Amino acid sequence: MIHLVSVTKIYYSEGHPPHLVFLPTTVALPDDRRVAILGERGQGKTTLLQMISGIEAPTEGKVIVPLRVSPVINTKGWLLHPRMTGIENFSFIARVYGMDANRLALAADAFAGIGHLLPMPLNTHEAAERRLIEFALMASLPFDCYLLDHMSTFEPELVERFFAAAAARKAGVIFTTRSPRAVRQYADFVAVVADHTVRGFNAPAEAIDFYEREKA
Repeated sequence: MIHLVSVTKIYYSEGHPPHLVFLPTTVALPDDRRVAILGERGQGKTTLLQMISGIEAPTEGKVIVPLRVSPVINTKGWLLHPRMTGIENFSFIARVYGMDANRLALAADAFAGIGHLLPMPLNTHEAAERRLIEFALMASLPFDCYLLDHMSTFEPELVERFFAAAAARKAGVIFTTRSPRAVRQYADFVAVVADHTVRGFNAPAEAIDFYEREKA
């Protein structure tokens, strides 16, 4: 389980009032299931993923992650170095994770058909292509739990393939969404982000009912 223990998150910016994201929040999220983080825009879904990944630290409290989680996938296409080619990025990542670069590139190409994009620097591609390269790369690496932001950015067929690949590795997936339909289709646990806190639900239908009441 991934635990948030009395986690508070506040952003401070000079000349602006503090921006409160989370009041003291304690919640446990399964790390081996399909977990939807459901909430409206600006409620802190991405911030929650970033704290789980370690990119962001809580202002107070602890985030306890006892296993290997992926970086947050779909960070506007800039998780990789923009001036390096896809091949160079893959070679670097392969060394970091102790993998063969060619095998990693072949796996990513099989996942999303990106082979023709890899010889060029990433900053020569459209944003959607950069996101696709990043998604294919992260989906081809072995993690215990994957963190996917803005799932609706990608084609449903690719998302299905991603969930299938994670299941084959017996890995969990935590994904953000604003769509009750996506929750019904993919999730077996839901964390609803609302009113500066996170509430966990084992029953997706109950989570959706709560979410809809909060929106009303």
